[in-house]
Amino acid sequence: MIHALTLFSFLSLASATASPVQWLPGEPIPPQGRPNPMDLSESEWYQAKMAGRIHALSYPVTVTGALLPLEPIKRFLDEPSMNPLRALMQGFSTVFSQIHSFDEAMTWLGLHRYPEDSGLPGTEIPLPMGMHPGEFMGFTKMTTQ
Repeated sequence: MIHALTLFSFLSLASATASPVQWLPGEPIPPQGRPNPMDLSESEWYQAKMAGRIHALSYPVTVTGALLPLEPIKRFLDEPSMNPLRALMQGFSTVFSQIHSFDEAMTWLGLHRYPEDSGLPGTEIPLPMGMHPGEFMGFTKMTTQ
């Protein structure tokens, strides 16, 4: 009994004095995140959070073979065609995919829109360069040759 009480007291004391951030595999992270784990000043912490969020929202690869042409895809999904072959392809595409527009395609991919106040000072969601409120998060536009 005394050993159990001593062990309980020791474990309680150790957990009370231990650092809350252990950085161990499987360590649960609180729902609100870790409060300033790098111990930065308030302004540095805000800038670091925003830079990290912009990095996560931007496609990090500048050269890839997987780029799709935006305007032709939008026209195919959004604009009915007078060309019979293209109209037939659009019909088959809609029947099989159940996607009727570019916006529906982005929603099907699980992308959410930037809020109207994103990018404004004091908001939690920054806007990567070239993006605007209402556009889809996680969708990167690139200009290539």
